[in-house]
Amino acid sequence: MIRALPAILVLGACAANTPAPEPAPPPPPPPAEMEVRITQIGTEARTLIEALAARCWLDGIVRGAAMVVDRPNDRIIIDGDSETLLVAQFLPPRDGRTWIRLTGRATEDPQTALKIARSVDKAERTGETACPIAEG
Repeated sequence: MIRALPAILVLGACAANTPAPEPAPPPPPPPAEMEVRITQIGTEARTLIEALAARCWLDGIVRGAAMVVDRPNDRIIIDGDSETLLVAQFLPPRDGRTWIRLTGRATEDPQTALKIARSVDKAERTGETACPIAEG
């Protein structure tokens, strides 16, 4: 019985020296998104946001390479050379207002997201959809 004890201690020491497996990398964070609302609804809301996307976001703020208005899926997509920069998804109206979910690389940068939100606010208040490229 005494001879078996050292063998058990040796096995226990070997097990303690085995390196622990590396933890899996954390999952990527969910894509940044924000929701904006405008008082216009229906066609008036879509016309305003489509014009804003074409006249301000595409070249001025987001600086994309192409824009697609995907009316069957209620969204506007602005792509860069190799990735989607901004998706504006029209959501069902709530509280008598139009809601738009904005996602993509452009919403990950706080300054760009703020400029987009301000452009929506300005367009809603004034109807003005152009913005100088210098503001982007």
